[in-house]
Amino acid sequence: MRQKVYILALVFGIFIIPYAAIAQEKESAEISLEEYSDAFQESFFEALKQSGIENYDKAINLLLECKKIQPYNEVVDFELGKNYLQLDQYYKAEDYILKAVNANPENIWYLDALLNVYKVQNNTQKSIEIAEQLAAKNTSYKENLIQLYAKSKNYERALALLDEIDKELGVSENRKRQRFYYTTLIKSQEREARNETAIVNSKNVIIKENPLETIQKQIDKAIENANYQELLTISNEAIESYPSQSAFYYANGLAKNKIKRYKEAISSLKTAIDFLIDDEVLENKIYKELASAYNAIGDAKKANEYLKKGKKGS
Repeated sequence: MRQKVYILALVFGIFIIPYAAIAQEKESAEISLEEYSDAFQESFFEALKQSGIENYDKAINLLLECKKIQPYNEVVDFELGKNYLQLDQYYKAEDYILKAVNANPENIWYLDALLNVYKVQNNTQKSIEIAEQLAAKNTSYKENLIQLYAKSKNYERALALLDEIDKELGVSENRKRQRFYYTTLIKSQEREARNETAIVNSKNVIIKENPLETIQKQIDKAIENANYQELLTISNEAIESYPSQSAFYYANGLAKNKIKRYKEAISSLKTAIDFLIDDEVLENKIYKELASAYNAIGDAKKANEYLKKGKKGS
């Protein structure tokens, strides 16, 4: 028996989609599957069920059965991509989600899933390309795009997009804070470029020792010797000279943790996260220290939250 089946909100899966985007769009993402066999329907809905209980391998096998029946069904490709992504099989996830996107380039859910594939692989350039398409369709994605611009150190574009959002939505405290950070980063880049200028003579090029490396060596030595007062002094001076270096804020937070200035440590460590760019090792260290600081002030909930973040990234 053939029948018309409506699948509502099929695409609400693992994507990192701002909830505001869903609310603003007010879309149900309704997909009509017409004239499909009972075998297709049975396998498809069982696949959704298995995916829902995190049995992704079984869901994939069922979806592959569906694909034999309907080889060019974009919804099946989309669901296959989602399940492969859950298993960290990124190339297969990208392949299937790209098929869905190519079949329906205007589908915001497909594009969002593709964005997520690139983000988990730290492919910033491709993430930006997809995020720009999404931002053109929905303002909520502009916040995501700002973070990607910052990650690629394109702070000027991040600032320009912040201005654009302010005009559309009005000024917010969070965007004020972001603007301060990115402006500071631009100034810091200029300062660091001056500090690392090469000295050229007629015979060779003499490059000054990178001052950041010198400071980091001092920090590492202080940590190795468990000299946390010295670490605090070094990191304070480092932050004053280089206010955009996540590692220096981490060292500052570590020092404050060790001398039992826990609330100050939390502030420094959160700033370290704000300035962090593509460094999983440092990120996990920061989360570990945040968990330690929150434990010290008796906030077990926050401590566990940061412990989980650290484990997730390790």
